[in-house]
Amino acid sequence: MKTQSSNIIKYLLYGTLLMIIIMQYTGHPLKTPTTPGGILSLEFADTKTKIQSIYDAWQATNIRGRTNISQARINTYWDFVFIFFYSALFFYWNWVSAQNPVNNKYLGKAAALLAIIAGTLDVIENLGMLKSLNGNISDATADMTSLCATIKFSLLGISVLILMVQRFRIWRSRSGLA
Repeated sequence: MKTQSSNIIKYLLYGTLLMIIIMQYTGHPLKTPTTPGGILSLEFADTKTKIQSIYDAWQATNIRGRTNISQARINTYWDFVFIFFYSALFFYWNWVSAQNPVNNKYLGKAAALLAIIAGTLDVIENLGMLKSLNGNISDATADMTSLCATIKFSLLGISVLILMVQRFRIWRSRSGLA
């Protein structure tokens, strides 16, 4: 069971790392003077005015011969694959770590659930961004997208922090430092 769990975690980790590379590559042209955070600028744009400013700035053709609006769509579509990998990774890794007797199984399972909720919020956020990238820009979409992004990053941060504590406790018990 341990080897199977380790292999699943390893494949999910490799998938997550590969997607980070792809997301960096497809997102690089989106970093402009108006949007130094790239796609994150759109994720956290909490008003129609901010989104419109980003939309206008991304109308220009980039070094790849397409508009940054098109590039942002590509980046967002790849993000759906990334969501699968990172949410599955942190769900499964927290779930497996919670099974170790040195850890609080309820806290670990809660952290696993937080990863799934974060992934779900990321999907909603992406749908809002795609709506805006298609020119349907509104304050409601801006609010929803930025709120989902804020909560997503918060929940994912909590999930990762709990995982780090769980992994430390497992390491400490195995090394005889407990």
